Amino acid sequence: MIIPTVVTSRRAKLLKDKLFDVTWMHTNKELELTSSPIRIPLFKGLLGLRLFFVRQAELSLFSNIESVEQLKVPMVGQGDNWTDTRILQLNNFNLVTAMNTDSLMQMLLHSRFDYFPRSVLEIWSEKALQLRCSCCRANSCALLSYCLVFFCG
Repeated sequence: MIIPTVVTSRRAKLLKDKLFDVTWMHTNKELELTSSPIRIPLFKGLLGLRLFFVRQAELSLFSNIESVEQLKVPMVGQGDNWTDTRILQLNNFNLVTAMNTDSLMQMLLHSRFDYFPRSVLEIWSEKALQLRCSCCRANSCALLSYCLVFFCG
């Protein structure tokens, strides 16, 4: 049986409208005001450890990153309503957004932005994306870290 993916904003609305009893998602202040989080971090904070998909021709640019300030200069690809998009906006990263991961990977391929942060839990399972976009590679030279936890609510 295939269960359709429901985007986080939709799951939050379904939870608020009492159509869901329990779901898992990133947390933020608004969600915590409208639901009752179960404060057990499902992925032990690993979602906030970010490696990057970058175009293969630009891998060397990321091998010399030494500060977060250097990561704020290139354009970053992120999902429109992802919790970490707001984290990056508040920290003055240059963002380009799209609706889903497939669109973001295609945008990276066509140079609409310079890198696409993915959690250490996600990036290795997204090899199919890498294969379809053969000029894009997971970069393990630089790492971005911020607090991003999933709770049940």
